[in-house]
Amino acid sequence: MRKRNNVKIDLTLVLLSLVVSKCLIAAPVSRKSEPQFNEFPAQTVKITTTKKPIFSSNLARRYKTIISNSMADEPNFAGHYRVVVWGCGTDCRGFAIVDLLSGKTYTLPNLESVVGVMGNDEDRLSYRADSNLFVINGVKNEVDEGKFFYSWKNHRLNFLIKIPIKKEDFSN
Repeated sequence: MRKRNNVKIDLTLVLLSLVVSKCLIAAPVSRKSEPQFNEFPAQTVKITTTKKPIFSSNLARRYKTIISNSMADEPNFAGHYRVVVWGCGTDCRGFAIVDLLSGKTYTLPNLESVVGVMGNDEDRLSYRADSNLFVINGVKNEVDEGKFFYSWKNHRLNFLIKIPIKKEDFSN
């Protein structure tokens, strides 16, 4: 009888330690500063042949002409990808990410556009050919305001952190 109780206690401790370790692994990392491009390095690739685009979403199909025309351009994001940007208003941007090696297009689910914020002159979209970091600065779909940081991994933008937008004070 005594042995069974020890086994129960041991199993309880093992399960409890698994739950605690899972929580620690899943807990978001708090940052004291904005993610930097050099923290997310990507190997740049020279593209030698042009692929035909494969449109993977309705948004990409809607902008197929500008995406198709960009296929011959050099990579500008995450090594061998091209961020294709289009305007959709005075200070509005839409975008797709194109894999220049395969031709496949990627869009951020549920994101149609990013508009600017009065008093903020930072770029709406920031990215580099030698980095997997992608930054959206503005109001997503005219609803969600902030500076949104994503990392490109496994053919998708993975959300990292959202911080408030820096704005000029016009109250004086």
